[in-house]
Amino acid sequence: MNPKILYSIYISLNIIIIIDIILILYEIIFNVSPNIAYNIHVFDLIVCTILLTEFSIKFYISKSKKIFIKNNWLDLIASIPFDLILPSIFSTIRFIRLIRLLKLLRVVVLFKKFLKDINKFLKRSHLDRILSGIMITVLIFTVLLYLFGPNFNLFDSLYFVVVTITTVGYGDITPITVTEKIISLILIIMGIFIFSTITGAISSYLTDNFLAKENNELESELNNIKSELEKSNNELRELKNEVAKFSELIKR
Repeated sequence: MNPKILYSIYISLNIIIIIDIILILYEIIFNVSPNIAYNIHVFDLIVCTILLTEFSIKFYISKSKKIFIKNNWLDLIASIPFDLILPSIFSTIRFIRLIRLLKLLRVVVLFKKFLKDINKFLKRSHLDRILSGIMITVLIFTVLLYLFGPNFNLFDSLYFVVVTITTVGYGDITPITVTEKIISLILIIMGIFIFSTITGAISSYLTDNFLAKENNELESELNNIKSELEKSNNELRELKNEVAKFSELIKR
């Protein structure tokens, strides 16, 4: 299958998983109407069907079924809507807590599946280190502003750091003292550096993927050419043999 199509499916699947997680949590936290609950259940059932289909295909094409099950059993749990199946079997009140727990379990499992896929992307693009650096930077500068900025409380410090480091700069909170301004200047410079690094990492990742695809296509084309050459050589050999046989017949 075309890599672009596979990538689109991969992205779409993760978006669907996130939407499903949000909807399940919404149903758990809030008292939704039966109509909304029904729509959420239908969507969840569709997601489960997609995930179960994906799991079945991967299981079918896997070389070692045992290893596949061992490494992907959480995906199987995520694809089975226990919370939708059980109410049809057990409708008593004592199973309400169990159903809620199962919903929460599925949320955790779905989120783990999403994180596993995202983690692959982060590691390949080296964004995991960059994001860790961002979190540490936000934490350090939030603490610095909170400790040395008399005009900043803890929430304002966090808000200002995030707004500044993302180069948004709403201007609703501004540094006043010299210390606050120095911290802000360092933060602005780091913000520019961090997000230029992120842009570079993503660009590098996309470029590497593109080059890898191009290399794969070139390799496949070369393999096709080699196979065609081998066929031609075989045909030439056969033709030579036929000519040799024909020459012997003429001599006789």
